[in-house]
Amino acid sequence: MNFKTVLLLALLVFSAGVVYADKDTRLNISMWEIVDQNVTYAKEFYLVEQREFCKISGYINISNPSADTVSDIELYFENTDHITNGTQINHVSGRNGTQINGTNPGDTFVVHIPELRGSEYSFFNYTINCSGSGGVEPPLDIETQYLNSETGFNRKVLAGHNFTAIKTITNSLWIKVNVSEINITMETLPVLWNETEFNFTFAQIHTTGDFANVDGPGSDDRTWNWIANGGTLEWNETVNISFDINAPWNVPTTATYPFLLETLKYEIDFLASNMTITDVKAKLAMEFSTDKEIISPQDNELNINATWLIGGEASVPLNVSYNLTQVSLWITTNLSPISYTGFNITYTPNTEINESTSWSQRTWKVNYTDGSDHVDARPPIVWIRPFYHLMEEYNQIVKSYLTTNGTDLYISYIYVVNGYWLRVNKSVINVDQDQYQIDVLVQNIGNAWTPEGLVVTVYDFIPSEFSAGGWTTPFDSTESVTGDDFNGTAYRWVIDLKEPYNSSLGPCNGPNAVDTVNCTWNMSYIVNGTGVYRVSDLYIVGLDPRKVDGAGSHEGIRIETLLSSQGSRETIFATVVGFLLTLNLLNLLLTKNIHDKIGGAA
Repeated sequence: MNFKTVLLLALLVFSAGVVYADKDTRLNISMWEIVDQNVTYAKEFYLVEQREFCKISGYINISNPSADTVSDIELYFENTDHITNGTQINHVSGRNGTQINGTNPGDTFVVHIPELRGSEYSFFNYTINCSGSGGVEPPLDIETQYLNSETGFNRKVLAGHNFTAIKTITNSLWIKVNVSEINITMETLPVLWNETEFNFTFAQIHTTGDFANVDGPGSDDRTWNWIANGGTLEWNETVNISFDINAPWNVPTTATYPFLLETLKYEIDFLASNMTITDVKAKLAMEFSTDKEIISPQDNELNINATWLIGGEASVPLNVSYNLTQVSLWITTNLSPISYTGFNITYTPNTEINESTSWSQRTWKVNYTDGSDHVDARPPIVWIRPFYHLMEEYNQIVKSYLTTNGTDLYISYIYVVNGYWLRVNKSVINVDQDQYQIDVLVQNIGNAWTPEGLVVTVYDFIPSEFSAGGWTTPFDSTESVTGDDFNGTAYRWVIDLKEPYNSSLGPCNGPNAVDTVNCTWNMSYIVNGTGVYRVSDLYIVGLDPRKVDGAGSHEGIRIETLLSSQGSRETIFATVVGFLLTLNLLNLLLTKNIHDKIGGAA
């Protein structure tokens, strides 16, 4: 929000509230604070709230809506405890003004503006601390909770499935006043994958708590508006809503994603910082005069002093009321007002004067030369100084306060488990004497593409007692394996990335299922056994040793074996479920347990 927008907002909001009585408004003083913050929940997987940013910006606009000049304006500020340390009230634009008192938080701050002519203004800003110890907490506090009854893991949701979110909002304003005009816009967010958006969506709202004040359920699955408690929360008052969120079927990878953006709007008829203008001093035109006369002349040459009667008067030439607090008169021997003679008098009327009521006093008697005794002697030079200020009464000075939201955001995150699920089928078929055909089929039986930018890698192992050839799909790399249990060669294939999602395999199932060419991969080759070989040794499976979140959340690998006879051919079939592989992992896990199971089954 730029300055012009802020200033216009202030003038519209505050000027509209002025009630004109029998005096013209001479000063319009508008103070407002704008809260900007960014709060996230579960951004780093754990269900904790983080305040990423918080700033309360304060603004002061002093304007003169009348046609007459207002001068010597001074504003006194109390409750400055939360102003950012090392900062002041800074002049921004309009007629010049300066902070002339106050250094540290808690001091009385005073701002001086020399003058504002008709329709002129002076604009200032300041910053309130809203983070760390001693900071001012923003007015509204949102608490979030997730429930996932399907899996029991409240921090996670499977792609394409839903979970429950519970939102609780509290008026936590420390000055203990109402927050009004509350409107929380709730927008579900998209997941961007290869320039395509897959959206989180609202599923349903639960008919509990403050659900009746939510606009959108049943008609809009992307944007709801929550008018919390009808728009007003008293101090410490709390309301909540509960609703279900659908996760998108497709996400680029298993990760934490932002799913809900809440934009908060509200108003408070006070300043969140509680900073207050306790006094305003200002002046407009005043007419004042002094007069003197000799009421008792000198009576002989030895008495050179006469008796003077000196008076003063103050009147107001405008339709305005002042508080006349003090009038000082004094005498000097020359034209310097500081050449004091010791003759002075101070009146403290502390009274209202206006266009129809003036002030005057003519009671001061002074024995002083009449100037006739010497050519250098001078009669008394009388000075007068009135002390007065514009009264706040009669709407002559209007003060207004407001706190409102700026960009006040709350972003909720959820950990989405990618819906891809890879199944690797390996079959060994006896096709001739000491000769076997190996067929490997990889399928994505899940409902989402494999991770964006990460290739699926397939491994196979051929013992040293076998020789291989006739590859239908050339391998990408090999690695010799030598050990007590296994000797031979490990082979590695990389399944190329495919458009449009820059992924290896699309889903064979679900609403976004693709054709067989894009959701499967296969290859075949022939091996010949020599010497003392064991067919079951061909059933060694290479797996990524890392546990990867996936559908079903398997920690291990389930192996199914089948031995059947088809004429003279022996068929052995192994299925690996939950085979989740990622890019460029050279470490190969040769699982003896799998070998033993298959060997036993064989």
